[in-house]
Amino acid sequence: MKKRILAIFLFFCMAALLSMSTFALGADIGVSETTIPYKVEGGSLYYCKETGTITGCDEAVTKADIPAQIDGTTVTAIGDCAFLGCTSLSSISIPSSVTSIGNGAFSDCVSLSAIQIPDSVTAIGRYAFECTGLTEINIPASVTAIGHYAFCGCTALTGIWVNEKNTRFSSDEKGLLFNKGKTKLLACPGGYTGKYDVPNSVTDIFGGAFACCPSLTGIFVDEANSCYSSDEKGVLFSKDKTELIGCPEGYTGTYAIPDGTVAICEAAFIECEGLSGITIPSTVVSIYDSAFTCTGLICVDIPASVERIDGNVFTYCEKLTSVTVNNKDCDIDFYAQVFGDPEITTIYGHAGSTAEAYAEKFGYQFKQIGASDPAEKVFTDVDKDKWYYDAVNFVVKEGLFAGATETTFEPDSTMTRAMLVTVLWRLADKPEAKGTAAFTDVPQDQYYAVPVLWAQTNGIVNGVSDTKFNPDGSITREQMAAILFRYAQKMGYDTAKRADLSAFPDAGKVSDYAKEALAWANAEGLVNGDQQTNGSVLLDPAGSATRAQVAAILMRFVEKTAK
Repeated sequence: MKKRILAIFLFFCMAALLSMSTFALGADIGVSETTIPYKVEGGSLYYCKETGTITGCDEAVTKADIPAQIDGTTVTAIGDCAFLGCTSLSSISIPSSVTSIGNGAFSDCVSLSAIQIPDSVTAIGRYAFECTGLTEINIPASVTAIGHYAFCGCTALTGIWVNEKNTRFSSDEKGLLFNKGKTKLLACPGGYTGKYDVPNSVTDIFGGAFACCPSLTGIFVDEANSCYSSDEKGVLFSKDKTELIGCPEGYTGTYAIPDGTVAICEAAFIECEGLSGITIPSTVVSIYDSAFTCTGLICVDIPASVERIDGNVFTYCEKLTSVTVNNKDCDIDFYAQVFGDPEITTIYGHAGSTAEAYAEKFGYQFKQIGASDPAEKVFTDVDKDKWYYDAVNFVVKEGLFAGATETTFEPDSTMTRAMLVTVLWRLADKPEAKGTAAFTDVPQDQYYAVPVLWAQTNGIVNGVSDTKFNPDGSITREQMAAILFRYAQKMGYDTAKRADLSAFPDAGKVSDYAKEALAWANAEGLVNGDQQTNGSVLLDPAGSATRAQVAAILMRFVEKTAK
């Protein structure tokens, strides 16, 4: 998977290559007195005799056996971006004469599954390997320098193993990279699966240590650690929990940042593609660069306490439809695109605010915070700091939900079968219902009578028996998925996607009638797993769905599927 964290660096590499006067990429590579081609399988390498450096490679090269000498001079280095984009390269041998591997040297070498670093190498550059096929890598005793993100993007990498004689670096029994004394955690291999317990010896964690680990579900810290802490979800914090440092990329569902958090650190939620909703408390003051690159986020509410929003905070949130900035004078980075795609994202803020000025500068639609905020103005039990606030606003604005009373929404109350059918009927623009009522427990004078008849005659809902609908019965997560799936099919929406539910420990508890529906709902990001304190993620098919949960699912459905 192409990691966004590498984008700027790869751009730099390309710019550097194109600026070189001695060669260009592909078939048009030229030579000079000092830079010469060296023939290998599938094409040529390019070698600078003056510096002893492999500087480039034809993209079609499949195997590269590099000799210790080329044209009478010793090969001493693999240069910056030397094999960048060589997607067909499946085998390489590096001679023991090489002492350094440059920045981005093997970036995007997706076919490379193994590489042997010789004992002569002393330095490995930044972003040196972005090889999705690599399964493990061994660091020899000779290496004294490893650049930041050297193994970022190696999503199959199960271990970074360091020779015990190395005086600068070490690895633990799970293949994570440390300094020699194991006081600084430097990198987690991208193929790591499950939760990770940080050793108490660790006093420093590199900011990108857990980047590009899509199957990491939790980062847990013992209370005895002097510098770091974690919450029950496995999210990493500073010791006093004022700084949110990092959320594991494998996290799924919604997340409420705990009260007391002051700062959301740089890249804290990077590549958390399963994160579907975020609640930011009123204690947060700063949100730092690239804090969120989460494709599942749709709506974000930034409280008035936030004084500073750095660049690229929501840049890669591809489905973000709304961002609310409640601080009129919030310092927003005006030198970078912060809030995602202007074509789909609406910025909400106060009239005359920095948010309005930002929206005008970058071409976002701007809407003033105020009269059209039903959850804030009507419902006394829906606070702005709750994870479901945006979802409640959405479904009420769209006319899908009504309040439980004139002043309450009752977000934590169980959703009933009658309520869900009525919501879908409203979503379908309240069509007429034709036919004869089949259920004796659906009185004609009830608000749900027409919706139930419509849903029943269109095959969207079944009764609990031939004559009973059980309108007041609680709706379970799998029942909701099944009804929503039938509705989507009836309306002609694309329902082809399916997720592999076998990854969930309780997948076997899903009823047969709901398996296909839940696989679709999970693939669409409508029904996500519920993460437990032990790091496992459950489907909980028989669990009851609350009004707030259904509101969130309906908002995702409208934004993602019902287009």
